[in-house]
Amino acid sequence: MQYVGEYDATGASGLSQLTLHVNGTFEATTAAGSTAGTFVATTASAQQVEAMFQDTDGNASAATFRPMPSSAGGPPRAEVQVAGILGNGTLVAPWVGGDESMCRASGGKWTDDDADRGTGLFCECPSADLYLPSRGGCVADAAGAGDPARLPASADMRAASGHYAGDGPITDLALDEDGTYRASIDGHADVGTWWDDGAPNDFALTSATQAWWATFQAGTVHLDLGDHTETLHRSR
Repeated sequence: MQYVGEYDATGASGLSQLTLHVNGTFEATTAAGSTAGTFVATTASAQQVEAMFQDTDGNASAATFRPMPSSAGGPPRAEVQVAGILGNGTLVAPWVGGDESMCRASGGKWTDDDADRGTGLFCECPSADLYLPSRGGCVADAAGAGDPARLPASADMRAASGHYAGDGPITDLALDEDGTYRASIDGHADVGTWWDDGAPNDFALTSATQAWWATFQAGTVHLDLGDHTETLHRSR
């Protein structure tokens, strides 16, 4: 369950998008068009989860889900490597991957080095909840009514939401209360998610191509891009 959510290709690929749902179904966008089917995990560990996908025509593909190697100390993300009829390649989740801050903030218990042997999870949610980092952590099971809704924005997120402008490579940044962001980076559009990092006014911003830490203070957002920082000012 921890890998349920959307995954996007970061370059040219026969498989451009893959979306997993809690009921074990998926949709995919491939070079041949859209397809759907079911998936099931075959093995799970703290390092990765292997799964098999079967489309509605009975064709199979194999997939390996794992935490994405951290880039320049940025926020965690997940990736999936796919091989088979769906296509061959690696896709990246645009949502913030699970970590201790997300687990604890959503009511879970973080087990440090002792992952559950059956699930490979480090986060133990209350018994009625599911651990879905794509939805913000431990969330209530929708009981057959589809994927759970994302956890509501915190007071810190509501205070920091808004439109920001800068004079560096990131000229425009919109932080929305629904946990999504839109940015202009070197003239190119970037869309992803942002979420609490745990410390007050600290946030993680992630997309399929970016992973940043951000701090909100007095109407400004300071972005840690790994090799440099940028400061954007609220414009509205």
